[in-house]
Amino acid sequence: MRQHGRDAVVAPAQRVDPAIAKAVERQNAAMCELRRRAFPETDVGPADAPPGIEATREQHRRQAAAAEAAALRRARTEHAARQAGAPAVQAEPLRKST
Repeated sequence: MRQHGRDAVVAPAQRVDPAIAKAVERQNAAMCELRRRAFPETDVGPADAPPGIEATREQHRRQAAAAEAAALRRARTEHAARQAGAPAVQAEPLRKST
């Protein structure tokens, strides 16, 4: 490499053999064809399609909101029971929503 000025470094011009360049192109094309055969694009129908990330995130948001609402209801019930001097109410276990 040649250096011009104080900090500039200039790489020498590349010399590419046209035969090697064509061989590389052929090899890349062959690899693409093999990849296409090995991993064909599958057309997933709407009924078989997995839910998208946004749908999954929305479902998690709904589940989190439901859990938060249940926790608030329990906390309010327990607080009201303590204010009234009633014995503590056992919280019911969380149910898994489907």
